[in-house]
Amino acid sequence: MTKRDFFRIIIKLFGLYFLIGSISNIFSYVSMYQYENIIDIISLLPTFVLIALLFLIFFILVLKSDSIINLLNLDKGYDNDKIVITNFSDSMIIKIALILIGSYLIIDTLPGFLTQCFYFFKGRVGASTISVEVNFPSLIGLGIRILIGYLLVSNYKSLGKLLTKDKKN
Repeated sequence: MTKRDFFRIIIKLFGLYFLIGSISNIFSYVSMYQYENIIDIISLLPTFVLIALLFLIFFILVLKSDSIINLLNLDKGYDNDKIVITNFSDSMIIKIALILIGSYLIIDTLPGFLTQCFYFFKGRVGASTISVEVNFPSLIGLGIRILIGYLLVSNYKSLGKLLTKDKKN
């Protein structure tokens, strides 16, 4: 594996993690408008611009990783061009990273999701002396993060092939 390949993998994985974090945070931006009675397009424009910017950054990181390496001169100034990692290929490193990212998302998000679900069902079932309000956009965002984590862990082989398919980028 060359240093260029290594930096390409790191940049693409960072782009994937950036996308996952951005998707889960979109619901935080949407929840700002939850309690407004009148929502006009002008008030939603900054949110749409931010979402477009987040997806643009993702596509630049994943599709233009070689341009980023050239711009930052990441593969220059080393004694040799090779990184010796025995028994690991590019696709194996990406697959391991996908499993780790997916597992981290599930483990990190599951407690908050279960807490929000508990409050939701507690409010629906019984009369509680403690009033706890459930933030539905947050609950949906946490559920989507768990779903994304599950999909990363269960589909790591096909996603690994997708991320290492083209060696030009």
